[in-house]
Amino acid sequence: MPLKARYLQTKVADYKKYLDYLIETGVLCCDNHYIEGKKSLGYRYADKFFNAELAAVQIPQIPRLRMTKDEKEKAAILAFMRDTRPYLFHWYDQNKLEVDKPAAMGYAMKVRDEKVLNEELWDIEDGKKKHPQQQYSSIQHNIEMLANKEYNVCFDDVGYRQHSCLTNLKSYYRNFLSYDGQGLCAIDIKNCQPYLINLVTKQDF
Repeated sequence: MPLKARYLQTKVADYKKYLDYLIETGVLCCDNHYIEGKKSLGYRYADKFFNAELAAVQIPQIPRLRMTKDEKEKAAILAFMRDTRPYLFHWYDQNKLEVDKPAAMGYAMKVRDEKVLNEELWDIEDGKKKHPQQQYSSIQHNIEMLANKEYNVCFDDVGYRQHSCLTNLKSYYRNFLSYDGQGLCAIDIKNCQPYLINLVTKQDF
């Protein structure tokens, strides 16, 4: 994964110390390939970690002495949305969303193993193939978050679209979800923005 130094610096000022430490301790590998204006240095987990199963570990809450500008903006948006649009949080706050973790992870393992054996099945995004193990780890992370009821609700700063581990979950895996013991269904409304605008502009809305 290419990591742009200028962007990393806006998040963690001394980021290079952390990357160097992870490389020295054998956690990460670097391709040491950099082309100015075209390609950043690429990093990935070392082999012994690349195929390792993720494990959920509880750590004590460590207070942050200073929030980055980006974190402050996201926190402000989240507070504003919770204050002005509490209905967007209602269903999460009830903590009734459940996931059949064994079934979901069993299916994820099956898909991963099939793709590992046949590279033609690999998904392609932006012209690049996505490694099945990386996809599996991403799905496992979302499943763990749902199982622990840590929905990680946030909003982007462009269209204030809501994001969470639920919205990030691939559509098929939503078959393993239930709410208050009941199965879920999905309704996809094409061109919903014009439809909703037409609805909210009615005088009796």
